[in-house]
Amino acid sequence: MSIPTDSERTAPLSVARQAWLSERLAQEPDVRRGRFPFRDTTLARADIEWLLSDLPAAGLDLRGAILRGGDLESLSLTGVLLGLAHRDWVHATQEERRSAAADLSGADLRNARLDRAELSSARLESANLIGARLNGARAAAAIFEHANLSLATCNGAV
Repeated sequence: MSIPTDSERTAPLSVARQAWLSERLAQEPDVRRGRFPFRDTTLARADIEWLLSDLPAAGLDLRGAILRGGDLESLSLTGVLLGLAHRDWVHATQEERRSAAADLSGADLRNARLDRAELSSARLESANLIGARLNGARAAAAIFEHANLSLATCNGAV
């Protein structure tokens, strides 16, 4: 799936919202202090689409974001950070892991592309991952309780 054009987006973003997202994105993350650009911030599909329109998904830092119940169906989120990268996760405290974990509980991720995504400690309880691609994703201690992974591909995922 290609990145949606402005006319295909779910909802247009105001100039003020775009500026705010850009400002947050420019913030330098700090794992030890639990500082991430979108930590404890509720993001909607339109926000994610706008962020993806300017950036490649790989490296998009959504650690600590709240995407609970969000419509992320068919989005290309390849390489997105939804938890700590493995090199950070193995040395992190429980609190550092928790603060970096995105909340995708109940999110609609049908047919989403999460290849090589960092999902360590992410919360995906009751998420709909039917047909999602998680090839090469890292999901140490991610919570998939009651998630639907029917027809999902997870080749090389750990």
